[in-house]
Amino acid sequence: SVVTKAITDEGGKARFDPVPFGNWGVALDPPRGYLDTGEVGKAVDGLFIEEGTVDTVQVHFTPCEGTLRAAVHDVHGTAVSGFPVVLYDPTTVVANDSTGSDGVAVFTPVVCGEYGIQLGQRAPWIARRGRGLDYMDGLKVHRGTDESTSFTVDRCAGTVRVRVQDRSGSPVQGAGLTLYDPFTVLAHATTDATGSHVFADVGCVHEVGVKFDPPTGYTATGGRGSSYVDGIRVTDGAETSVTLTLDRS
Repeated sequence: SVVTKAITDEGGKARFDPVPFGNWGVALDPPRGYLDTGEVGKAVDGLFIEEGTVDTVQVHFTPCEGTLRAAVHDVHGTAVSGFPVVLYDPTTVVANDSTGSDGVAVFTPVVCGEYGIQLGQRAPWIARRGRGLDYMDGLKVHRGTDESTSFTVDRCAGTVRVRVQDRSGSPVQGAGLTLYDPFTVLAHATTDATGSHVFADVGCVHEVGVKFDPPTGYTATGGRGSSYVDGIRVTDGAETSVTLTLDRS
């Protein structure tokens, strides 16, 4: 029968004291990360304890680890680099990574168990929603395995043409422009002699906005429609125009 139990400390040690005279055994059940499916813990028996003796048992466990890979490519099979990928288990996010130049994100070492992989977002690429489209679960990692899963993403991008003019309709050169989405700044530019600038390859994933910085001699009253324009939705392959009118100082 089981006489007593203990849990190893940060040094991997447990102590049973006192132990009566007799023939004993120690069974070890390691925590998650050391056993694969179907594997069991170890046991050491035949430990003969006499009065005043101190016996030490050393048992070694090899971590159970494997590798998971996520490949991201477009409909033509071309690798998509820099695409964010999340590795998760049933309770939490395990790791975040992004695809390399070969379009593959590699998670290693991964503790044996069951996992899922979820794609993030990266304009101008769009991952369709659903199992097998932007996520895959039920991925099992066994000792020494190297498993791969792949995703196909669609490209959706257009252009945003910005024109800055004064009240007479004349172009304003040298106005600072900042293109942004809800999460980050996408690009900086200045208007040319025609008072315009075209932001190319703007993704359709999120609405975008443009912030204006008037050049010397001009002012913007501030606020939506004056110093910035947001809620701009880009259509695949199309151009969206934005016009801003500044006042002379």
